[in-house]
Amino acid sequence: MSIHANQDSKSQTTKKFQFWKPLLIFIICIIVIVLGVNFWMSSKVPKSKGTLVLEGLKDEVEVHNDEFGVPHIFAKNEDDLYLAFGYVHASERLFQMEIMRRVVGGRLSELLGPKLIKTDKLFRSLGFKRNSEKWLNKYESSVPPEVTRAVDQYVKGLNYFLKKGPLPVEFAILGIGREEFAKSDIFGMAAYMGYSFAEAFNVDPVITSLEKEYGAIKIAELTKDDPTFAPIIVDDSQKISLAISSSMTEIRSTLEEHGIPMLEGSNSWAISPKKTKSGQAIIANDPHIGYANPSVWFEAYLNTPNFDIYGHFLALTPFAVIGFNKDFAWTLTMFENDDMDFYKETLNPNNSNQIMFQGKPENIQTTEELIKVKGEEPVKLIVKESRHGVFLNEIADSLLDEKNPIALRWNMFDANNKIHEAMYKMNHSKDMKYFESALSHLKAPGLNIVYADKKGNIAFWAAGGLFEKNFPTDRILDGTSGKFEWGREIPFSQNPHSINPPAGIIVTANNRPASHLGYRLNGYWQADDRGNRINALLRQNKKWDLEDMKEVIIDTYFEGSDFILNPFFSLIKLSEDKLTKREKETLEILQKWDRQGNKNEAGGAVFSELRYQLAREMFADEMGEERFKFLASTNRIFHYFKWAYLNEKSSWWDNIHTPEKDTPKDIVYRALGATTLSLLGKLDKNPKNWKWGRLSKLELSHPIGSVPPMNLIFNSKTLPVSGGAEVINNIKSKFHARDFKPSSGPSMRRLIDFSKMDEIAIIGYLGQSGHRKSKHFQNQMKMYVDGRFRTISLDKMKNSDPNDRLVLKPN
Repeated sequence: MSIHANQDSKSQTTKKFQFWKPLLIFIICIIVIVLGVNFWMSSKVPKSKGTLVLEGLKDEVEVHNDEFGVPHIFAKNEDDLYLAFGYVHASERLFQMEIMRRVVGGRLSELLGPKLIKTDKLFRSLGFKRNSEKWLNKYESSVPPEVTRAVDQYVKGLNYFLKKGPLPVEFAILGIGREEFAKSDIFGMAAYMGYSFAEAFNVDPVITSLEKEYGAIKIAELTKDDPTFAPIIVDDSQKISLAISSSMTEIRSTLEEHGIPMLEGSNSWAISPKKTKSGQAIIANDPHIGYANPSVWFEAYLNTPNFDIYGHFLALTPFAVIGFNKDFAWTLTMFENDDMDFYKETLNPNNSNQIMFQGKPENIQTTEELIKVKGEEPVKLIVKESRHGVFLNEIADSLLDEKNPIALRWNMFDANNKIHEAMYKMNHSKDMKYFESALSHLKAPGLNIVYADKKGNIAFWAAGGLFEKNFPTDRILDGTSGKFEWGREIPFSQNPHSINPPAGIIVTANNRPASHLGYRLNGYWQADDRGNRINALLRQNKKWDLEDMKEVIIDTYFEGSDFILNPFFSLIKLSEDKLTKREKETLEILQKWDRQGNKNEAGGAVFSELRYQLAREMFADEMGEERFKFLASTNRIFHYFKWAYLNEKSSWWDNIHTPEKDTPKDIVYRALGATTLSLLGKLDKNPKNWKWGRLSKLELSHPIGSVPPMNLIFNSKTLPVSGGAEVINNIKSKFHARDFKPSSGPSMRRLIDFSKMDEIAIIGYLGQSGHRKSKHFQNQMKMYVDGRFRTISLDKMKNSDPNDRLVLKPN
């Protein structure tokens, strides 16, 4: 009996094991695969200590990585320095460089498929790669040899790692081979930076379309231009404008989906010694860029016996875009000058390969491009170009048969735009005068450069090529008459600038510079809110130090809220008897709000939604949802809304689709209702539970992280973050999207007090490394959202443990 029972027990155990066996095998396989993938990904993290051979070096180079993975590179000469930097930069960011190289060359669809064809057509038409090669062939000989040599050495360093180093995991996943980088990739990246600054692509077509439909007087309520001075609007501008706007919005969204950043704005300021506690200058900066993964910036300290710079570098960029040493520092913001103009050309009726200009025919230049597409046949692209620039009809399907093309005038590839010479000389400056002279070589993109040094100087220069244009340029211009041609170039000495101003402070926040210039300055200036707030804080009667600056740079006060809420509160009183319980609760949140974009409070969410709903109520009826979306995707929406909203007699208050004439009272009532309804759906059915941080959540998507399970592997963690659009801590979402997911913001924060050069405060939004398994991939993100900083000392790494450094040796 016991024997049979024992046998039955064994049999049941065996059956149970047989039942669970497949599951156990599956679990073991999963564990093995996870461990294997983890080991494989970890093997791609570059070596940070020991010895490696770097072909082409003259002497040994030492690379000391600090606790956040920032390399401090010590070389005996500049040739070795830039060779080693190229190698180290590629070791951490090779996939990022590969993606940007393909953006520049119009080769994304070759890697990512047909969805990117329109994007490739744009960049092939703009010709970043093609025009970089032309520029190098024609003008490189005029660039100082030390600049050319530095670029050459950097490219050699990139290619040596590409040839010998472990390829990132993304290369294996996407099937990318080892293809050498060229110098034209480096110059093309500078052109992409200029393109990403440009608001013309988004603003000009929409304004053209609106002016065609509603006339110059109504549009002048938004643009503040003289309505009698509007450029000629060509007959078929509606179709053209909407086609360009639609295509550019689609292209921008596609780039953002694939983690390719657009530059958005920035804050920077400098304080003279007379306003600081230490008696030395202070300088601050937080460039606003579309969030990307890996981080937009790569930090490095470069040192030789005769030169040193700690800098923030972009992919494929050998020189610090923002930098400092113990003698001087500089920051940048977008100048926002209009350096792009659209022209409607007229073809010669007797020869379609010519345009007409002032009654005479001129030949069109053509170039044939072949775009390879993953999984499909190549696409042929004929790039055409007139005196004004490349034709853009190919980017919009509806314009392919358009008889009269749209051309783009841009000075990016002009002969005297020596951007890398300017950057090299800025990096190597010894005093303020030399630094200023370096900026004169930069024609595009337009940048506001703020400078400070240990001698106590503070200064600002708007760098970029400015031309006489005595007409509004935020429309599509008539390219045939010759009435809207660029005039003479303004001498750099007449660009906006300020050196050691009596007030002791300099602030740039993408706002319009001083107007007393003696010439018309066209631009896409951003809202004044950030600039006004920074000025208000810094003009207080007090002495400043680094700890004060930390509070200023993460400030979340909505400076522009009063101009909206004060009239709003007065007007909504007229409709109080009609408000629902939930609408009253929403209104109460606003009434008690302290104007801060605190992630743990409701005010930021309610105000941000209300601002959108007010703008939509005012504009969407005339513009239509599509055009409103296009305009709301630009920074101009904040200006246009403010100017219309503060004008109680503005024609934009009236909804053209209702029989009665609307008043401001009607608009604010509907906007409050829409705000309440929207937030009840997005957040919670009880307004008392609303929190801004439930909408304002920062997650950084990788170019291949949009598809499960890649999002779990490559995307960052998700963290709620304080801030908001047009506050100093400018955490912005797409205004037209209304999900309030941060899409751009401070790409880094940097604070320098020249009395404390061993306590420089810096933070990035993600981490140094592009490798997911590196400990430096996202180890700054929590500090960033919490408003904390790393501390940098230029001397610290010189004396680091000899066993904790990487030595690069000659072959």
